[in-house]
Amino acid sequence: GVEGDVGSLALSGSAWLSTAEGMAGSRVSLFSQGQDAGQVLASFADAAIPGQPFAISLDATYHSPLIEVDKLDARLGSHHLSGALDLQSDAEGQVARGYLSLQGESAQELVDFTGLDLTTSGGDYKMSSRIELRPTGLQLESFSAEAGRSDIGGQALLRFGEVPFLDLDLRSEQMYLPFLWPDLVQLEETQTTAEEEAAEAALMEPPTRREMQERVIPDTPLPLDWLEVLDGDISYHVDRAFAREGLEASLTAEFGLEGGRLNTRVLRWSSPVSQGWANLTLDARQDKRQIKLDLASNRIPMLWLLVGRDVPSQRATDRGSLEATGTSLREAAASLNGTVIFRSSGAQLDNRGLDIVLGDVFGTVFESLDPTVEKSRYTTVECATGALHARSGLLTLDPGLVVRTDKIDVHSHGTLDL
Repeated sequence: GVEGDVGSLALSGSAWLSTAEGMAGSRVSLFSQGQDAGQVLASFADAAIPGQPFAISLDATYHSPLIEVDKLDARLGSHHLSGALDLQSDAEGQVARGYLSLQGESAQELVDFTGLDLTTSGGDYKMSSRIELRPTGLQLESFSAEAGRSDIGGQALLRFGEVPFLDLDLRSEQMYLPFLWPDLVQLEETQTTAEEEAAEAALMEPPTRREMQERVIPDTPLPLDWLEVLDGDISYHVDRAFAREGLEASLTAEFGLEGGRLNTRVLRWSSPVSQGWANLTLDARQDKRQIKLDLASNRIPMLWLLVGRDVPSQRATDRGSLEATGTSLREAAASLNGTVIFRSSGAQLDNRGLDIVLGDVFGTVFESLDPTVEKSRYTTVECATGALHARSGLLTLDPGLVVRTDKIDVHSHGTLDL
């Protein structure tokens, strides 16, 4: 056996060399541990490594020409990677096959380690998969993962090349959306503070000349460059996508990526209160990115997620077709063309959510004409209908938006230049 220290890194190991032909049956065991993984790996990793205790152990046996990694065990803080692998050569080159499992107490720490800009509700996680890595690609079979009351499983194939090809076939029994969007729960639970009420009151003041000259839509580049570096086929089915009590649906999505263009093959959802479909096209083949969306639904999930409450008798029909081109969000908004038409009856809208979706104009109208808005959480809508037209970034309510509630009737029309 051998033991030693390199700075804060402790190393130990042992080896047994067989006298059989080709040294078949030789074994090796290695172990390493330290108190600060970030310090040890700082010169090897681009992403920031947490400064947490770590330990790595490996047991391997050589069976010419096969190397069996009988045990692979690595720990970083509360995260634990384990598995077993076989390493050998074939006509394509070096091949690794085996099984890997990863689990831990903080899903958010794992996300941060990958460098993704994503906030989750955290909590335990676990994932596992059979794996095959060869010079031509990476394949995952029997993949499964669980985190935040959500699960996902299936298989994946990534073929290496000048433009990699990704083939994903995934399924979830449940996708708990508050795990990826914690604000869904906070929106229901948060009470408005005095400071927030003061800030909202300030927003109701008429805008100044300087504010009128500001561009509200940022000149942020459209994040579509990834379409040019990846081709693939993606299929995902969710038995139950859960947003909150009374708002859940099944979802099926199939996309194709080829030559800088993403096309929807299937995108549909269904629930007791909402059914619909959508077609989405993203095209990055030209300097001016192109986006096209067609949608039809008997209730737009995102709108009702923000401002609605489930009413069994509610009926709604929504249809829209929108197109935009540009290199940035501002250019895309300025080029927007299309039409959105909707009509509904028998709904209840969250008064706080009305301002989120409809803006300060409706907030002012409801507050001025109906003082009970401040006391009541919801407003009952008997019917609502409207049409929104976009022509080169100019939005027009024509013939307008009509909302009849149990308290007041509102008719609105006008234009908004994006």
